[in-house]
Amino acid sequence: MHSLAISKPAPTPRMCTGAISQHLQYLQSADSALRKGWVGTAIDSLEGGLAAGGGSLGDETETRAAYAKLISVSRRSCGPEVAPRLLRHLRERAGVEPDASLTHMVVGDAVYRGKCGQALDVLRDARAAGAPLSSGSFDAIIQAAGRARDVDTAATAYRLLRRSRIAPTSLTLNALMNVRSRCGDPKGCIALLRRAQAGAPRWPGEPPDAWSWITAMSCASRAGEYRMVRQLSVQLHCTEGVAPTTAAFNVAIDACFKEGKVSTAQLLYRRMRERRGDAPPLMVDTFNTMLTGLHRANLPTGPLMQDMAAAAVQPDAFTLCTLLRMQRSLQAARRVWYWGRNSGVARGQQAWHHMAECVSSNQTLRRPQGGVAAARLSRPSPPLPCTIPLPPLPHA
Repeated sequence: MHSLAISKPAPTPRMCTGAISQHLQYLQSADSALRKGWVGTAIDSLEGGLAAGGGSLGDETETRAAYAKLISVSRRSCGPEVAPRLLRHLRERAGVEPDASLTHMVVGDAVYRGKCGQALDVLRDARAAGAPLSSGSFDAIIQAAGRARDVDTAATAYRLLRRSRIAPTSLTLNALMNVRSRCGDPKGCIALLRRAQAGAPRWPGEPPDAWSWITAMSCASRAGEYRMVRQLSVQLHCTEGVAPTTAAFNVAIDACFKEGKVSTAQLLYRRMRERRGDAPPLMVDTFNTMLTGLHRANLPTGPLMQDMAAAAVQPDAFTLCTLLRMQRSLQAARRVWYWGRNSGVARGQQAWHHMAECVSSNQTLRRPQGGVAAARLSRPSPPLPCTIPLPPLPHA
């Protein structure tokens, strides 16, 4: 009998164990050099690893992971020019095209360091090389340009996004609107919103979301265009697919108070309290907005604080600071201060500042006693009886 020969699959060519351990040693050496800031030594170690591995550090996934770790190390211990240099080394020397997440890591580092021009150069190089890109990288540059009130950089990033044939998202729209908002251009901000509502061809991306409307309303409110805020609020309620949020109601309520339409602001608040229609639930920000508006209009705030207690909404530091600004005497301010401590409100720097103003402006205490009185406020003493209605703890 002749034995049947069983054919085995050909073995997959792999690097030998010695070569693998050797190129890992080179990677560890590059990592250690970057942690010390020795960029040239790290690049030499990578070149040695490529030579030991026959021009490769493993498959593409392993190579990208190794360079991602090195880029992460360079962000903490090296200058802003090192991460783009490692990205170019991966593309040109290792022969591996960076993916969108790796490019975004380098762009995010440049944006964090305030180097938006360098981030744009990284995206231009990646686009020229045909590497995949994500819209989040462009959004990060536009957001940073908005914080710096740099309209030109934001426009350059958006043009590069369109040339890369990437559809803008709602986050891109919000970033562009935020640039106009920070530059004090409510008409330009609302024009972007209308353009996105119309859709293609002028806006080939996603439609506006709730935060797009909130950005437009906030921009108009800061510019004093309170009538425009109310118009946008009505249009938001009529827009299909977008539910009004608590932030949108808060902006509308604040604009109504500033315009002098107190009854309209109270109507919006009652709509939220009774959950009529598409009204969102009450949050602590809503109570803070109403508290500020009622105090500005010289109206009583007792019923509002009772509603806050009935809704079991925990007050925050802004609530405490607002109540402190409302008090006319030191004794009333002390009652509010002890109420905030017993309610578990975090008393930060702003709260201490307002309390110090109450102490310094009161004429019953002399200046040398102000520090002693402020020191007594930090002691765990029992609260004084409170005559103003303040909400207790939610679990009480």
